[in-house]
Amino acid sequence: MLRFFVYSSVCLLSALLCCSCRLDSSAAELILQAEASRGDMSFRIYSDCAEVGVMDSVQLIMQAEADESLAFVFPELKKAESSYLVVDFAGSTPLHLDGGRILYECRYTLEPMPVAELRIPALTAQFKRENELQELVTEAFSLKVHLPEEFFAKQDIDSESGLHLAESLHRPGQSRRWLLTVAGLLLVSLAVLGFWLLRRNKKVQAPVVLVPAHVKALQALQQLLDEALPEQQAFKPFYQRLSLILRVYIEERFQINAPELTSEEFLASLTKEDSPLAEKRPLLQEFMLHCDLVKFAEHQPGAQNARQSFDYCKSFIEQTAEVVP
Repeated sequence: MLRFFVYSSVCLLSALLCCSCRLDSSAAELILQAEASRGDMSFRIYSDCAEVGVMDSVQLIMQAEADESLAFVFPELKKAESSYLVVDFAGSTPLHLDGGRILYECRYTLEPMPVAELRIPALTAQFKRENELQELVTEAFSLKVHLPEEFFAKQDIDSESGLHLAESLHRPGQSRRWLLTVAGLLLVSLAVLGFWLLRRNKKVQAPVVLVPAHVKALQALQQLLDEALPEQQAFKPFYQRLSLILRVYIEERFQINAPELTSEEFLASLTKEDSPLAEKRPLLQEFMLHCDLVKFAEHQPGAQNARQSFDYCKSFIEQTAEVVP
């Protein structure tokens, strides 16, 4: 009933006033709204428009860049606030940059409420390296929300007619136009109220995981293989990347916070009876010990050993991959 009321009001309003309040921002370029940086870490928030119509949506693009030894956690927007609703979320595969850095990106799609401004609060991005946690905090910002012009319309009295107020309001033909205008404004108010109630009760769709964990991990392995780091005697960055790929995969596939744990803490968690990786513990222990020797003890394993570690990581991911229907 509420949906029918809203749609009927909007259609009748269009017939009376012949107006359009929708903005077209499809061709807008990304606009930097907030950023924070410290050392080799940076976090930025972009929008695809500077202003948004109440009937439109706006995209917020969050980007973070950091050294590959750091794990990154995006701040989470609440699904519903007083000035917006979150209607969609999409993450993307981390992009490896030159110099051993990684670029992370995600996108939120928001729909504004019928208010003057869409307000985004200060957000906290987290960067983690084993037991060390570092945070970057952005400043709050807002986007102007356009309501239909008729929402703010006011009636002007003809001051040049030389008539008094009462006479001006009762001139021939004035009453009918005045009644139509009042009816139009009333319809606008009812339509906005109904639209707001419908938005408030609208169920927000949960974010959809677009890429399975094993697919992202295998893509990252292929990119690592293409860089041929062992052939360049760059064993340490090779093992850092290889270990990170496996840890991120385990976290996404089995909901184990592998990137946040040391090797000893992670292996200890596998001894629990309900651990899905209990039977893999011996081989994982050998793999992580080998990686730690290269990363922290300056061990030089050779190209053949590096290839064996790579093959084990790939085989582990393929054997534990989730079956996608």
